[in-house]
Amino acid sequence: MGRQARYARRVRPFAIAVMLAAIATGVEAQDEPSDPRPEQAGHHCLDEQESKWVLHHLLAGQYNPPGAETSERLGLCFPLITAPGVLFAYTSVEVGILNYLSPAYGQLGGYVQVTPLSIIQLRAELSGLYYWPFPFDRAGYFPVAGYDAEFTREALPKDDAQSAPGWNVNLIGVLRLRVPLSEAWAALVLSIWSAEYFSIGDASHYFNLRRELVAAQRDWIVANESVAAAEVAVSPEWRFRFGIFDSWRAVPAAGYAANQVGLFLGAHWPRPTGLLESMRDLQPFLRLGIYTAHGFRRSQISILLAVLSSYDLGGL
Repeated sequence: MGRQARYARRVRPFAIAVMLAAIATGVEAQDEPSDPRPEQAGHHCLDEQESKWVLHHLLAGQYNPPGAETSERLGLCFPLITAPGVLFAYTSVEVGILNYLSPAYGQLGGYVQVTPLSIIQLRAELSGLYYWPFPFDRAGYFPVAGYDAEFTREALPKDDAQSAPGWNVNLIGVLRLRVPLSEAWAALVLSIWSAEYFSIGDASHYFNLRRELVAAQRDWIVANESVAAAEVAVSPEWRFRFGIFDSWRAVPAAGYAANQVGLFLGAHWPRPTGLLESMRDLQPFLRLGIYTAHGFRRSQISILLAVLSSYDLGGL
């Protein structure tokens, strides 16, 4: 089976991963409904029932592995189902362009997003991408011999980094739920599943920098980010969130998977004011995790700090 397959057998995602994951992260964190009430409709496009231009932004930095990424989605949002009811209050269709940018790669393309129910969101992305050398180990395009190749810093020194073009299809499904428990408290559950197809370079295998694993030249990578958290209203504007997360990714063809679990801390400002009045859903968050499965990081600590935000760019 090989070294990577042995690590894959150790992965045990949380049970919440099959229920309901930025971020990201990823890690892309994502948009949760902000207190949907049956008597109120019209939250479809940034909390309003009208078509408009919207911008979603994520800025993230992490330790172990070290890295940074910014991503944007600029799109046109249309309300989908305008009938009253909590299940339809956040339904919409969104079409636009997107980009992902880090010090060693960039992606640019388009997306279509459909939210058929308030608790379910589906998105398809298609983008071209490019890897380039950056003066740090493991930053750039690195051809390797096969799935079992080492991908530590020592195995992928900066002097060996190359450039390579490629493309990516990303299919994303989000299950999200916010349950008010009282005037001050609510329970949150979120799970983001993705299936990504990458085609990069001309080597048989390479180091996928964004997912931190070895993949074939053309390969599928699947991932899940899940969070279960409590939310407390500390003021009429701000909400504080704390809970647990599970982050999992795998290359099915290789039998390899990596996983980490840990603590989640965050805040939510649904409608900033003053100079930020065009902003919606400002969400800074911190994840402190430990690897439960990885090619060489098992039992090590990881840290991710990110800020999610959306912007109302006006109606048609």
